[in-house]
Amino acid sequence: MDLERKLMNELRAFGLESAQILIVDDAPLNHRLLSHVLSDLGKIMSAKDGLEGLEMARQALPHLILLDVEMPGVDGYEVCRQLKANRETAAIPVIFVTAHRDAEHEIAALEAGAVDFIGKPFVPPVVRARVITQLTLKRQSDILHQMAIYDALTDVFGRRYFDMRLNEEWARHERSKQCLGLLLIDVDHFKQYYDHHGHFSGDACLQQIASAFKQCCTGACREVARFGSEEFAILVLDTSQDQLVQLAETLRAAVQQLTIPHGAESSTEVITISIGGCAMVPDGADPVDIVCASDTALAQARQAGRNRAVIVPAAHSITQ
Repeated sequence: MDLERKLMNELRAFGLESAQILIVDDAPLNHRLLSHVLSDLGKIMSAKDGLEGLEMARQALPHLILLDVEMPGVDGYEVCRQLKANRETAAIPVIFVTAHRDAEHEIAALEAGAVDFIGKPFVPPVVRARVITQLTLKRQSDILHQMAIYDALTDVFGRRYFDMRLNEEWARHERSKQCLGLLLIDVDHFKQYYDHHGHFSGDACLQQIASAFKQCCTGACREVARFGSEEFAILVLDTSQDQLVQLAETLRAAVQQLTIPHGAESSTEVITISIGGCAMVPDGADPVDIVCASDTALAQARQAGRNRAVIVPAAHSITQ
């Protein structure tokens, strides 16, 4: 019980005292037994076969899946392989439930993507320990994944993840012949603001701006990232130049309406932003081209007096 108490404390520390666990098994008795043993760990969901399990996993995205190996139709190995092949469900840990513990079956399960095994007949303390351990490891993995993707200060995407997403979407838009948009955003006179108000106020200012950007960029087609110390980037999918212009003006106005007093020597009383952007169909070009075009447009916005957006058409941004 000392081990379980330790594991439960770790689980609570990671905020998973109410996990979602999906049981995929064609035997009702196994569902009842496992549900009874694990009921205090969170929400228990049940699927009676592999196909139903795949659908429920895609819809609910549970924290953990307990998967029977031997089921009619699609067996557990194939279900696990399909889960791991799907980007949305690949990170969900799968524990196989099986009466076979020989080397051949264990190797097959590991090759399919399982992280552990629960033997039949069930031993409740062992079942709980294995499940709690995997839930804890899953939460630790999620935290590391979050740290790798998001900027710690502003809670928008970080630069490394943004670069990866730009390359992915560039390739996708090149295949689909759709227009991809990019906005690069600079906080006007931020160094003076930072020097005048200090570290904490500077961080709070960036957090407010990032929050305003996220409110303006709801939906999967607009991805906000911190591009530099006081620079942000917004990747706009399947867009047009007119839509990019409208979004840029919405963002500019949203930041100005925050009315964050500048206080330092500046041409503006409140914090403002300058925006440079470009919309183009990736046709034989390189992702760096849209970044360079947007950066050039941003420089033009600064030179024109700041607190404005300059969006350049693709024809003016790439030398074919």
